[in-house]
Amino acid sequence: MIAVDYIKLKILYPNIEYLLHLDCLDFKTEVSIKTKELKNVRIAIYHFCKIKIFDSGYVEFSGSIHKFWNSINGIEAPSKKNKFHKEGFNGNQFTFDNFINARNHLAKLFNTETNNLEIHNIEFGHNVTVNFNPLLFIKGLLYYKGELFNFRYKRNYAQVEFQQYILKIYNKGNQYGMSENVLRVEIKIRKMEVIKNTNIKTLADINKITLQKANTILLNRFNGISYYDYTIKKKELKKLHLEKVKNYSNPRYWIIDLNKDQRAEQKKILKEIIVNHSKNLQLKITNKLIQKTSPINRLSEKQKTTLINHSYIELISWEFGLKKGVRFCIVTGQNISMQKADSFLLAPKQILNLYHTNRKVFNEIKNKYLSKEWINASLEKQIFEIYHNIRNKASNIRIKQRKLYNKNQLQLF
Repeated sequence: MIAVDYIKLKILYPNIEYLLHLDCLDFKTEVSIKTKELKNVRIAIYHFCKIKIFDSGYVEFSGSIHKFWNSINGIEAPSKKNKFHKEGFNGNQFTFDNFINARNHLAKLFNTETNNLEIHNIEFGHNVTVNFNPLLFIKGLLYYKGELFNFRYKRNYAQVEFQQYILKIYNKGNQYGMSENVLRVEIKIRKMEVIKNTNIKTLADINKITLQKANTILLNRFNGISYYDYTIKKKELKKLHLEKVKNYSNPRYWIIDLNKDQRAEQKKILKEIIVNHSKNLQLKITNKLIQKTSPINRLSEKQKTTLINHSYIELISWEFGLKKGVRFCIVTGQNISMQKADSFLLAPKQILNLYHTNRKVFNEIKNKYLSKEWINASLEKQIFEIYHNIRNKASNIRIKQRKLYNKNQLQLF
């Protein structure tokens, strides 16, 4: 399930005198450097977050609720050697139970109900552990909706900014000196209109259903990113494509040198090259994001809308997949959009199709999922055994997940 991170809240019907007399809050009034006058706001820092009380009676809370919860529980970054350590830590797992407890803590702090904590800004995101250096993907980010990505922190951080939201992708593992390769995919909502369909207005509205809707929003944004894959095997390319990729890694080529129609044509060629001649890092990350989607319910036959139950096999954002018309095998990562709507594994017919249309990919799947005893068997038998092993792999993962997690506990990260 997607997780909430940064939030900005308006406290409805605040008890200001109560807040000013809390021992845990030390409010200070800032002085203008130019005029030497007192500003009309009092500020208290509380577990890496800010509480502001304005002279008008407006009360605001802002900061990372993930860092907030970690600080309350004494959880720090694994490395204390960089400046980010002093700003709190949000690189670990943050369960739905953790969020509920943090939300209740805030309600108790402000002596109010959670439906009086009105959201004005909010961030949703995923921490994804990958088996490659996140920089390899981040440096290939080109543009989103015609806007170029901006890079910071030695290109460990990239974002594309719009009036209503900011899409962020960055190297979370590098940020906190973590041993794992952790990539952060996040959307910061600046105007609540963006998530109007989630029905999230206050902290009380955040539950597994509304978070599922927020997850779909993020997945759709991520899926729309244009990027260059630096794992492209140039030695496999034909001369024409080899010439093209010289420009494809340059973001300005796409936005400045090409018009809209040319961009669409070249993007199609690049996508084909990535699918057939690279490790397809974006697909790997997409599959990770899909697998982290919250389990909810089984397929509703009447509505023809797939929701998700507690089985790992179905930890897929079907709402995202159906909307875009794209679905992937949860074991091999291969596109299975042409298969039946309720399928989630690469079918024998599609494995045979790969044999005839993309022998390279077929051989990669064969090497991974066909045991040595069937290596000299007929093609039909090989395909059957490959499918059988793919199905067994999915079953084993499902069993492992059921042992690891209580089915009633949602995992945000």
